Amino acid sequence: MGWLTKLGMRLRALRHGDEVHREIAEEWQFHIVLRTEENIRRGMTPEEARQSAEQHFGNSAHIKDVSWDVRGGGLVETLWQDMRYGLRMLHKFPGFTVVAVLTLALGIGANTAIFSIVNAVLLRPLPYMQPNQLVDLNLKTEQSDQVFVPYPTFLYWQRETHTVSAIGAWTPDTFNLTGTGMATRLGGRRVSANFFSLFGVRAILGRNFSPEDDRLGAAAVLLVNEGFWRDRLGASPSAIGKTLTLDGGHYTIIGVIPSTFQFWSAAEIYVPIGQSENPSFDNRGPSRVLQIIGRLAPGVTLAQARAEMNLIDRNRVVAHPESADTATGVTIHSLRQDVIGDLEPTLLLLLGAVGFVLLIACTNVASLLLARSTARTREFAIRTALGAGRNRVIRQLLTESLLLFAIGGTFGTALAELVTHPALTLLPTALPQMLRVSPDSHVLVFAVAISGLTGVLFGLIPAMRTSLPKLQETLKKGGGSPCDTECPGRRGNLPCVGASNRRGPNDAQHEPSVERESWVRFAQSHVFHSRISTAEQT
Repeated sequence: MGWLTKLGMRLRALRHGDEVHREIAEEWQFHIVLRTEENIRRGMTPEEARQSAEQHFGNSAHIKDVSWDVRGGGLVETLWQDMRYGLRMLHKFPGFTVVAVLTLALGIGANTAIFSIVNAVLLRPLPYMQPNQLVDLNLKTEQSDQVFVPYPTFLYWQRETHTVSAIGAWTPDTFNLTGTGMATRLGGRRVSANFFSLFGVRAILGRNFSPEDDRLGAAAVLLVNEGFWRDRLGASPSAIGKTLTLDGGHYTIIGVIPSTFQFWSAAEIYVPIGQSENPSFDNRGPSRVLQIIGRLAPGVTLAQARAEMNLIDRNRVVAHPESADTATGVTIHSLRQDVIGDLEPTLLLLLGAVGFVLLIACTNVASLLLARSTARTREFAIRTALGAGRNRVIRQLLTESLLLFAIGGTFGTALAELVTHPALTLLPTALPQMLRVSPDSHVLVFAVAISGLTGVLFGLIPAMRTSLPKLQETLKKGGGSPCDTECPGRRGNLPCVGASNRRGPNDAQHEPSVERESWVRFAQSHVFHSRISTAEQT
């Protein structure tokens, strides 16, 4: 049977359930009638023929349930029944439910919070175009592997390299904004003209820097961050072309950089690095502030780029013997490696620690589930006596467990949202701003996955241990009927399902007698049928 056929049957069972049930009942009666007629032809009375036919096919309710399942309606219907019953049981025992949910919320919440950080740092790619191609370049000396690069060296590398398709420079700076009321200190950056194109960032209004802007004597221009544009310039399109006074100089706004672009620390404004009149920029000695970012050419490895850049730098030293730096080579690392640094072991250790906390929480909840399931052994025995198979009981218990873990997971996810940012204080260093820790689809899938997997794994143990009760021993314990009261209409010592065979004082005159040989049949659902009549003595 193809999956399309199964899907069609399932949809029909959901939409026309009564009609499907009627068809099943008619089919059942059709087979009973055929068998009864065959038995009559063999010489049986109509009553015996009907009884023999029913005995031949077994438990009618069970067979109808199987037929309903085959037609696609059983799974969804029983799942819905199990969910409703599970919710009623959770509501019936509020103390158990509250303790279990809080325990799971703490365990799942802690894991989700730490996973949010792990996802942002280790799993989620950097928020740039083709981030795996981005690299940091530094000079190295005998004392350090990361010495910032002088501006003339940056220009030399930019001209000579082929394995690094683009090299940009940046340095943090601050500017005094005047002419708009009270003077304000702004955080910003001086960047090369190709800085934003390296990351695949375009201005949301206006334009980026051009090579003509990035040189001495060019018109003083700047780019502003989207937040600055909204807060200080009213998000007006006419802000393009407006002049700002920075450190006494007049700069014209030519574009707005989206606020989604973050790189190490926050910056409100950007100016071309080539316009700087700082004398240290012309110094070929080591610089304390200039940092270099590059993008590898397609198909180029770090090893190939490192070999070429070291050759280029040796040629630079030969071409400019007046260089005052003591560099012994060039180091190239992926940008992601520099951003993550030594955080990976710490994060994995934290994730393992909270994973152990979740294990303890789930073990405690599994113990609670086992204790509650043990207390419901009589209920499961009655269900089994009425025809429920072991798998059916296990499915009911697993549904209750999954509901409990789903509720705990929901509260845990909400708790994780509250504690994720405080959890960042557990890290040895602050995270760069490009690593935005925020819930996304990966975090949601993680929360759902651990809720579901722990619900199944830790719900299966109590379900397996209590799903196959010893019927006779269990039903005898406590005596009486399962409802703990005498069932109306019960005569003599004829018991209802699960009742004991005790006789009351008024039943002394009633003795059971079997009018004919009783037939007993164990159907697939473990239900037996017997005909017993009582004869009153006068």
